[in-house]
Order: sequence, then C-alpha cells, then structure tokens
Amino acid sequence: MSNVLKQEKSVAGPLSAVSFSKKYAASETFLNLFREGMELIEETSEYLEGEGRMQARALSEHIALTYSTESMRLTTQLMQLASWLVVYRGIAENKLTPEDVEEKRKKIKFNAVSRADHIENFADLPKGLRILIQATEELYDKIAKLDSHLLSAGFDIDSPRENPLSTQMAALEAAFGTARQ
Repeated sequence: MSNVLKQEKSVAGPLSAVSFSKKYAASETFLNLFREGMELIEETSEYLEGEGRMQARALSEHIALTYSTESMRLTTQLMQLASWLVVYRGIAENKLTPEDVEEKRKKIKFNAVSRADHIENFADLPKGLRILIQATEELYDKIAKLDSHLLSAGFDIDSPRENPLSTQMAALEAAFGTARQ
C-alpha cells in the first residue's frame, strides 16, 4: 500500500463512500436549480393572481374552462417541484433525518406531465399562461430526470457507509500478504 493511502487512512480512518444525494444537495448546481424553481413558482403565482386573472375574465366560456383546468394543473406541478426542492434543501442543511427524507420523498410523485401540445385549445390560452406551462414542463422534466438518477444512486444521507471496494481491497491484501494499517 502506498504511503499516501496509509497516511490518508491514519488521518481519516477507513475509506468511505460518498452520499451523492447529499453532495448534490449542497452543490452550486442545486442552489441554481432551487432559485430557478422558486422564481418560477413566484412568477406563476403573481401571474395567476394578477394579469392572468384579468385575462381569464375576457375568455370565452370554453377557453376559460381550459384556462382554469390548466392553471390548476400548473399549480399542482409546481407544488410537486417545490416539495422536491425543499426536501433537497433540507438534506443540504442537515435538517432532515434519513427517515424524514424517506417519508417526504414518498409523497412526491413525478407522473407524466400534461404536455402543452396535448392541451386542447392551447393556442387560445393567454400567452403568459402558455409561457409558464412550457417553462414548468422544462423544469419538471429536468427535476424528474435528476430525481430518477439520485434515487438510483441511493438515498443515503446519513453517515457515510463503508466503501464498497473494501471487500476487494481486503481480498487483495490477503492474497499478497500485505496488512492494512
């Protein structure tokens, strides 16, 4: 074994695996995603409470029904995204136990999103709502894909676990007669 590894092991103890979920949650990339998501939520809220509400009053009854349906769907999708973002912020800030994360994560559902090109009368909706729906689709896709990758990497946010290579390293050391220190 090299002196560097011996020295590292004596300072840090046994090598351990890194929690990708925790590492990602503490990254600048996540902070940017968090800001993007929260800004989209705020922008959508302002639009639906202000300009969007006024525009909806001017729509025909049929298009107003589509507007109402799609604004509720948009709000639901954004709440799912907000929940996901808040869970990962909690991981980064060490405010959640592994049990908390597991419980909260089970409540977040990334189901198929209704696509703008599948919305009846999409082109007749106010431009502001169309833009927000499309921006939410993009963010939803990004987070759903990221969530899938993070889940497949493991949701281990508690103390680091033993390095998966430790078994192979021990077998090599036994085969070559070198002792780990």
